[in-house]
Amino acid sequence: MTSTTGTAHPSETSGTPDPYADAPTTMLPAMRAPADGPQAPRIKQAPPGTTTLPAAGFSWVPAAGLGYEAKLDDASWRACDGDWYAIFIDLPAGPHHFYVRSVDRTSGARSDAARYDWVVG
Repeated sequence: MTSTTGTAHPSETSGTPDPYADAPTTMLPAMRAPADGPQAPRIKQAPPGTTTLPAAGFSWVPAAGLGYEAKLDDASWRACDGDWYAIFIDLPAGPHHFYVRSVDRTSGARSDAARYDWVVG
């Protein structure tokens, strides 16, 4: 018997019977990023759709191996200090748009952005 990697099973090289030879096995699917890159994060906390507060906090569900970039309105993308949140203060009145995207820390691939719109009134 050989393993799926093609190396010899310990009982084949040592002559010792394998105590787990008849045990049921489960094959798990390979864990990898989709071919087109990481998935967009899911925003889980955001301000109400209309608010009088000139500040906003956002959080999203983090995933292992990913970093995050965010932006507000038409600003440039910036790396997030935290892996699952962003906070903005001193917001002017009017409509705002928050964007967050995942960044694979190994390949640098970026996801599509998740977006949230709200109004400071």
